[in-house]
Amino acid sequence: DSLANDGNSNTLCAKDGLNVGEMRSFYCDMFGRYVNINRAHMLIVAEVIINPETTDNVATMADASVNVNPQGPNIIQKIVDTGYSSFFVAWSEHTENSKRITINLGADYNIAMIFIINKINSLDQLVDFEIRVGMTDIFTESTLCVPGSQDMTGILLKSFYCTPDRIPGNHVFLDQGPGKRFGISEVGVYEETKRK
Repeated sequence: DSLANDGNSNTLCAKDGLNVGEMRSFYCDMFGRYVNINRAHMLIVAEVIINPETTDNVATMADASVNVNPQGPNIIQKIVDTGYSSFFVAWSEHTENSKRITINLGADYNIAMIFIINKINSLDQLVDFEIRVGMTDIFTESTLCVPGSQDMTGILLKSFYCTPDRIPGNHVFLDQGPGKRFGISEVGVYEETKRK
């Protein structure tokens, strides 16, 4: 999502070579705005096809609801509307307490990926947080989507892929300990990240 450093600061999809007249597909499994094809010396390309194969954001497919605890100045339903606007934010300034965003998806899904858009590029929010998926609204009965604590310091948007495979659930939890702020403008929840 950046043109800095001629696009070379972005995440690498593939490193490969093609012979004259050859064609090849590269599967990236990423979100992004720019595709950078880079080669030292001469580069001649006849055609580039970008197939996003986007999947449905299940957080918008049923009557999803959002709860933020402790509450800050929130327009909380907006974080699952795919509006991607930083003006509508689930927000908590409380740094002395743990913070949790709970998304009730309204139906059961096999969750493969969770996409988060940070409100601002800030060094003191969205640090040391967990992403969990559960079949109930009880946090302690949920399963980690990604092992360990996550960090979006200096990152405005990021995809988190549940491991080792899809996790059944109807609730998504974003949980952060004390000491940091929480400000999220959008959360997307997906069942598919790869071709069937």
